[in-house]
Amino acid sequence: LLENADDSPQKEYGLSLLSIIEGNHTAAREHLDNVINGWEPVLRTYARTLVAAYQEFELFSESQNIHLVTLLSRALAQVQECELALPLLIQVTQTKGDYRDAWIVQGYCELSTERPEQALASLEQAYNIDPQKPEVQYFLGRAYEETGDLANANTFFRYALANGFRPESEIRRSIAKIEYSIGNVSEALQQYEVLTSLPDASLESFHGYITTSVEAGKTEEAFYMAQKAVEKYPDDPSAYELLGWAAMEADKIEEAREALETALEMSPFLEGAKDKLKQLDD
Repeated sequence: LLENADDSPQKEYGLSLLSIIEGNHTAAREHLDNVINGWEPVLRTYARTLVAAYQEFELFSESQNIHLVTLLSRALAQVQECELALPLLIQVTQTKGDYRDAWIVQGYCELSTERPEQALASLEQAYNIDPQKPEVQYFLGRAYEETGDLANANTFFRYALANGFRPESEIRRSIAKIEYSIGNVSEALQQYEVLTSLPDASLESFHGYITTSVEAGKTEEAFYMAQKAVEKYPDDPSAYELLGWAAMEADKIEEAREALETALEMSPFLEGAKDKLKQLDD
C-alpha cells in the first residue's frame, strides 16, 4: 500500500518504520535520509531521532545486532511508536534476559500503551538487574501507581528522588498526589512547597499547593502562595484567577475582586474568572 502511494515525507517515514521492523536497516536509513531532506518538520525531527540510534550503534564496532534493536526500540518510543517497539523489545528480552535497558524501554512502552501489569513485570526484571538505577525506580513507581499499589509506588518514587532522578519536579508531583490521596495532607503540602521553590516551578505546582491547602482548610496559606504565584507569573492571567479564587476562599472579597478583574483585563474570555466574579456579585 505504501509503495503505491504518492511520494511524500509521510510515505518515506512509513517505509522507514516498515524497514526497521523487517530488519532492513540499509533501506531504513535511505528512507530516513529522504524524510530529513523533506519539508515536513515533525517527521524530520522524528527521523533524526531514529538516525541517531543508528549513529550511536556505529560508535561501538563490537556491538551485537541485539544492541541496535534496543537502541531503535528506544528511539521508536521517543517518537511515540511504542506499539512498533514492543514486539522488537520482547524479542530482545527473550533472547537476553539480563539486558537492563531493554527491560526499561519495554516497561516504559507498556506503561505508555496502558499495559500496567505487563509494565510492572518488565520493570521488576530491570530492578532485579540494577536496583540502584533511579530511572528503574521511577518507572517501577509509576507501574505500581497504575496498578493501584500506592504504598509501593510512594516507596519507589522516594527511592528515585533520593538517587537523583530528574526532573525533580515530575517525581515530587507524583509523591504529592499519592500522599494527598492517602490522607497525608501535610506531607503533600511539603512536596508542593518544595515544587514552588524550584527555579523551574510551574504554575501547576502553585495550583497544587493552593488547591490542597484550601481543601485542608488552610485558606491563609493558600492565599499567601497565590500571591507568590502572581509574583512569579505576573503576565499570566491564570495566576490572577488563582489568586482571586484563593482570596475568595479566605473571605478576602476585595482582593478577590481585584485579582479576578485583572485576570479578565489580561484575558477577557477567561471563563473561570468570569464565573468566580459572578459568584462575588451574586
